[in-house]
Amino acid sequence: MDKKKRSKLILLIFILIVILVISILSFNYNYLKILVEKYVERYGLIAIAILSFLADTLDQPIGPEVPASFGVLFGLNVFFVVLFSTIGSYGASLMNYYIGRGYLSKRFREAMDSKENEKYIKLFKKYGGFSVFLAAISPVPWTLFCWLAGSFKMKLENFIFWGLIPRLLRIAVVVGVIYFSGISFV
Repeated sequence: MDKKKRSKLILLIFILIVILVISILSFNYNYLKILVEKYVERYGLIAIAILSFLADTLDQPIGPEVPASFGVLFGLNVFFVVLFSTIGSYGASLMNYYIGRGYLSKRFREAMDSKENEKYIKLFKKYGGFSVFLAAISPVPWTLFCWLAGSFKMKLENFIFWGLIPRLLRIAVVVGVIYFSGISFV
């Protein structure tokens, strides 16, 4: 099997595994939500950081704002909740960016001819910042856009500006709404 076919097969297997994991996690959403609630109640800020990291490691229905929201509901300091959730989210986002940059970039180059690859890189350079921004603040699959940003060689400072800063704002807004609503489990 030549290099191009092998890379296409590896990318296809990778995509199928991601779809399978997303499907399994989506079908178990209620169970996961209860599990997140229990871990945040028991382990506090450390659980928020770890669960935020896990939430942004793979695309699935629970984002980092879910464990952060439970932290606020359990009476944890809102500043530290946002901080720990952001640290976890940023860790996973940067890890996925570098997975895209180091591994997927090579697979994309091998799977496509150079003209086709250049076309996609040019397209991502034109619209990539805005698409990463939208993915960071919306329920669109964030992990996928981290991989794409890395694989199409988006500069790290652009990824931080277009992706990580809006991600912080998303977490802060959701946590702020929960905090100022006055709802609490304590």
